[in-house]
Amino acid sequence: ETELRRENFVADFVFMSGAEAKRPDLAGRLLEHNLDYVFWLFPLPESREAIRTLTDGGVGVLTAQYADVWRQQPGEYRLAMEPAWSAALHDWRAAGVTAVTVVCDPGETHQEFWSALRRSGLPYTVASHHGELTKLRTARGTGGVAFPHDLANVLVCREQGAEFLALCCRARVLVDQSLPLFLASPSVLVDVVRLDWERLARRLARDLVRLRRHPRWQPATIGSRYLPRVPAVRFADTA
Repeated sequence: ETELRRENFVADFVFMSGAEAKRPDLAGRLLEHNLDYVFWLFPLPESREAIRTLTDGGVGVLTAQYADVWRQQPGEYRLAMEPAWSAALHDWRAAGVTAVTVVCDPGETHQEFWSALRRSGLPYTVASHHGELTKLRTARGTGGVAFPHDLANVLVCREQGAEFLALCCRARVLVDQSLPLFLASPSVLVDVVRLDWERLARRLARDLVRLRRHPRWQPATIGSRYLPRVPAVRFADTA
């Protein structure tokens, strides 16, 4: 929002659930906002019809997708996570981590993470994010626990906050993007893989200005960063 304001744009945030994104009246609801542009973060395949309707209605649509589902469409930013996942797992190996437990729903976790994990050579097991964290078998000092999906992280931390904090004390913990605000204890250290949201915001604002003058799309990849052993409070949000 700050970057858009610097370029004299007024941001109107529209939040929706996955079910709402599939409703046939979605495009009409958005058109009621009298928007010049829509920036759609992680649109579902079912939302493509709504995007076409917006475009036909004269609204410029920009989207952003993770690299493993990026379709190379005009107006679509590519968000690359794999280099940061690889850096994290390489660091873990160098620090003496010998086995990884992945807490997630495998069907909801991005392929970039699995590619990086396989290339790291670290042995791993998968545990459901609905399971009990106290039952994870992690060796103190040599165990690592990865939470590679931000929405699953929120559910785990809401339901097992105390157990998550205890886990951080006995193992290296790697999270995607951020943690819920209530876990913002200065003493809790985590490893974070995080998209460069600030760069995406700057690029989006510049592109909106440029597209007004020259409506030709210039493809862009936004990378991510690996941040080791940082206080969880730095990356806590209100999710």
